[in-house]
Amino acid sequence: MSRENQRLDSFRVESYISCYTNRLFYLVKGMTKYKRVQEWILEALESGKFKAGDLLPSEGELCELLSVGRNSVRTALSNLSHAGIVDTKKGVGTFCVGVRQSGTMTVGFVSLYSQEYIFPRIVQGCNNALSKNGYHLVLTESMEDTKVERDVLTRLWNRKVDGIILQPAYDGRDPMNLDLLRDIQLSGIPIMLIDNFYPGHQFNAVVMNDRAGGRLAASYLWQRGHRRIGIVYHKNYYPKILRMQGALEFLREAGQMATEDWIIGYDRKKNPGDIKDQISESFAEAAKNGRPFPTAFVCTNDQEAIELIRAGRDHGLVFPRDLSIVSFDNSALADLPDLPLTSINHPSQYMGATAANLLLEKVRDRENRTSTVTLIEPELIERNSVTDLRDKTSP
Repeated sequence: MSRENQRLDSFRVESYISCYTNRLFYLVKGMTKYKRVQEWILEALESGKFKAGDLLPSEGELCELLSVGRNSVRTALSNLSHAGIVDTKKGVGTFCVGVRQSGTMTVGFVSLYSQEYIFPRIVQGCNNALSKNGYHLVLTESMEDTKVERDVLTRLWNRKVDGIILQPAYDGRDPMNLDLLRDIQLSGIPIMLIDNFYPGHQFNAVVMNDRAGGRLAASYLWQRGHRRIGIVYHKNYYPKILRMQGALEFLREAGQMATEDWIIGYDRKKNPGDIKDQISESFAEAAKNGRPFPTAFVCTNDQEAIELIRAGRDHGLVFPRDLSIVSFDNSALADLPDLPLTSINHPSQYMGATAANLLLEKVRDRENRTSTVTLIEPELIERNSVTDLRDKTSP
């Protein structure tokens, strides 16, 4: 490098120090060192201080400039290179490739909820995978409201995040926000659906094979001699509908239709206690009319199973002697001290990590317009909530 170029590079580094002193003051506190380097470079790109084709300061200069070690600089440059923002040429240095419409090293996640049930595990899986690749997670929640979902999606779009992971508030009918999702994707921001999907529409998704899970739950009960099997399901969330449909499919194929009175659908937006009341009404009606109770229920999540147990005990039923249960999600609720639930495992953290990694592939290769639905097969975790009737005469 000529003396003149060295002088110009020195002047450039000095100008960056003066321009970004205030920014760095805020970045230093509470931020890992490599992320501090990433943020500094991204800010310089967005402000126009660096342009496509510009040579970044050397690793040593960045270490001195930002008061970080060489490993932090190398991690940051590697992450930015994977994201397509910089390009390192051995023996020459690291060049700016340019700033895409979104180049924030940030991914938005729209979860149904963030602090209850299995949702924190999904978020943790996403965040762990994103953090390893140098990305930040912006977490929002829709609370199963499509209007709230639309609002947070719009805000993430305006923020120009690199990608969006969405757990859709979709009930199996007409998807409410398809127009917005298509516009976001057309703008260059890839979208990954998680735990739920829109059948017949071209969006990438990572979901459990919920229909197969319903079949597995009903099959498990059938194989243990149960012939009167009821179902409790969330009728406003598509994966729970698929679980119900899978259980019914198995029973039809086995030659045993579930009694319509014992297919109990509820609206999640109501108070959880309303689920218990609805189940209780079914028990009371059956007792009044002398109709036999089921010997077992498939519940499409562990919360439903808890409410079923509460309602059944109010009617004098003993679990699992009088009523067996297979539920879904294998949440902390399944590990009840007095009745540990047999439950279909929800691969929450694995699902979150898989969705994040697949989304990053789309972020790094935005020309790839293919869409795939990744199905995770169900796994049943056996505990003590099912009585084996094979050696008994079922009444």
